[in-house]
Amino acid sequence: MAYALAPADSSLHTLGALFTVLWIPIAIYAFIKLSDWLLKGRKGPRSFASDTPVVHHLRIEATFRGAVAFERDAEDASLQCLLLVDSQAFTVRLLRPLGALPQPGETTLVDVQFLRPAVALPQFPAGTEFHIVVGRDAVGSGKALAIL
Repeated sequence: MAYALAPADSSLHTLGALFTVLWIPIAIYAFIKLSDWLLKGRKGPRSFASDTPVVHHLRIEATFRGAVAFERDAEDASLQCLLLVDSQAFTVRLLRPLGALPQPGETTLVDVQFLRPAVALPQFPAGTEFHIVVGRDAVGSGKALAIL
């Protein structure tokens, strides 16, 4: 704050006022970068990699409100979506049930693969009810039956 003691028309006063104003966006930028760096370890992948092997973690009973976009030809077809429990969302792969594709309003047994099973499985004891969300659309609801 030495510039405050300098005469108003001096270059020291002008330079000090400039630095006083410019440090705010720099400090905000540094804070954002520091918080991103500190939280980097907490952020996990947001979707399944193409080479992720299929693992059955949970069996659910699902009722879909509309047509579900499972691939029709592939035996190992899946649908990536979110399961919402209370205020938490878990990224999952719904694995295509054997036989016919699920019809709207019909209850179907489906196996689920969690992106982060260590975090998600404790939240899904048998009987837990949840909503199924694809993109921004709620496409169905379900109930957890058994951990596989």
